[in-house]
Amino acid sequence: MTKLAVPRLFFGFLFALAAIGVGSATHLSARAATEYSQLVAPFVSATCSSTGPCLQETNTNSGAGIKGVSSKGDGTIGQTKFKSTSQNNGTAGVFGLDSSSSGAFDSGVLGTSTNGTGVRGTSVNGSGVTAISVNQSALFAQNTGLADGIQAISAGNDGTNSSTLNNSSIFSGRSGVWGHDDSRDGGRLNVGVAGSSTNGIGMSASSASYVGANILGGGTVDQDFPALSVVGNSGGHALITACASGSVNPCDSFHARFIIDGVGDIVTHASIDADGNVDILGQYQVNGNCVAGCMRPHGGAPGRAVKRYVATSTVPSAEDYGEAQLVDGQAHVSLSPDFANVIDKHAGYLVFITPEGDTNGVYVTQKTANGFVVRENHNGHSDVAFEYRIVAKPYGEVDPRLPSVQTGLVPARARRLSD
Repeated sequence: MTKLAVPRLFFGFLFALAAIGVGSATHLSARAATEYSQLVAPFVSATCSSTGPCLQETNTNSGAGIKGVSSKGDGTIGQTKFKSTSQNNGTAGVFGLDSSSSGAFDSGVLGTSTNGTGVRGTSVNGSGVTAISVNQSALFAQNTGLADGIQAISAGNDGTNSSTLNNSSIFSGRSGVWGHDDSRDGGRLNVGVAGSSTNGIGMSASSASYVGANILGGGTVDQDFPALSVVGNSGGHALITACASGSVNPCDSFHARFIIDGVGDIVTHASIDADGNVDILGQYQVNGNCVAGCMRPHGGAPGRAVKRYVATSTVPSAEDYGEAQLVDGQAHVSLSPDFANVIDKHAGYLVFITPEGDTNGVYVTQKTANGFVVRENHNGHSDVAFEYRIVAKPYGEVDPRLPSVQTGLVPARARRLSD
């Protein structure tokens, strides 16, 4: 070999090592011409024993420090064989570091692809990809096209499992999952969070010691949008079921204490407490028996209902009614004890009498907290039955007469019923 051939081979080998990013040119000697093909083969090995890098390249201009290109294989392969024992001493097969002193748009590692995956991480026993940040989002994903921003699939566990450790006793509340629709086009088809299932539960909410699901919403001025909208499948099945604690989960119609079915009927074995107007379209049932909106089956077809109208009052009131008998032109009617217990005994009450026969007319006198007296006019002595109706003020009610309230929501149904 000539003296001129030795430098050519040496510098040719340096160029090959810099292209694939492995080994160290300073640790290899010149090779004979017959061994040149082995030196530039795809697998070139160099070793060193140092606390620093075996190979370090510095580019003081705008080019890359190291560039690896392969026509059919990986451009660069990085490995670590260190057996880490904690996050503090863990090492990486490839470590990318952004050491710029300013600017927020550089990346420690950047991966791009035209048709494949930009960056892919896999692991057998650990996390495929771990993202950690102190002051910004640990993981930011954005799709500028029409596909999903993030798609997560698990073969045997949750597709996405996220939580928050925020101390809400000191700071404002945060959520394990926060989904929000930020569109500004005026459309109403987007959703903040959507859950769906083919055979399971579309969305589940639970809390160990607080509210399981909190819903805030509803229409604004001139809009009739509810805070909660429930749309059932076809077939008239239950729209809403509520079960007692310790019963089945999820609640079904067989175990439910309260049911609203697909045609608007309400079946309950407990009580309903509502502050405001209640509009029930369909039947109201107690222990399976219809008590409001009922209709006799027509032609052997049960399940029919009628619409009822409810009278309104200018002031809160409680009413009772019954029948009594004039004896020699007079009668004493005692208030029912349960009715007397729920009315304001200091506010007085009204009594309306309807005789069921011919009399000189009757009048009411001697009204007390326990009852009242009915007498026939002109000292009559008729023995005639009569009906009575009592209207009293409920105990503890202090609401004024026809109070004026400010509201921006006037439901269409409420307007039709009051017109």
